Amino acid sequence: MAPYLHHLYGRNELRYQMLVLLSVVSVWQAVAWSAMAQPSPADVAAGQRIAQASCSECHVIVRNGPAGWTDAPSFEAIANRPTTTSAWLESFVQKPHIDMMHRIRNDSDAAKLAAYILSLKRR
Repeated sequence: MAPYLHHLYGRNELRYQMLVLLSVVSVWQAVAWSAMAQPSPADVAAGQRIAQASCSECHVIVRNGPAGWTDAPSFEAIANRPTTTSAWLESFVQKPHIDMMHRIRNDSDAAKLAAYILSLKRR
């Protein structure tokens, strides 16, 4: 640390500012790493199995798959919405929605289903 800075701010204020800066950098880094994290192929495959068991009666769950008995959006269409995120999907599938036949009840299954749906996003 430059010795002249403590004259401008005082030692305690400078320590506080450095602590705030390090905290901001740490939070930014954590957010950046989590955004770059990719689900494992095993999670995507498990999500597809969950979709087949719980969602295929209403939704088209694979590209060019057979339509369900409702006008529910396909998983590919859901994945390609600009607002669709993993966090939103995980939250949404744990809540009842119109004509939903099954409910994903635990966080792990919701995360796997979200990973599968997002794997259908056009790159």
